[in-house]
Amino acid sequence: MKVKGESNLEVTGITFLGCARTFYKTDPFGHKKGTDDISLMFFGKAKGTLKLDNLHKDPVIVTKEKFRKLRARLHPYVRDFLDDVFARALLE
Repeated sequence: MKVKGESNLEVTGITFLGCARTFYKTDPFGHKKGTDDISLMFFGKAKGTLKLDNLHKDPVIVTKEKFRKLRARLHPYVRDFLDDVFARALLE
């Protein structure tokens, strides 16, 4: 599984939450048309010790308390999906 290779975590109970489409003005490909991104959002439970691969660094672990402080500054799709994630986590 991709998550295991990138993070060293075993994820179970994976549930598809939905998708979001985001447009950015940034142009990492040099075509001067911005970037169009599709994000697929999932919820799952992870076990293990976080150890990121060489393509990832500086993780942000978002706890319920941290989310409360950050919530107003997040992009609406991130905020909405994290609302759903924390609601699901409280049910389990």
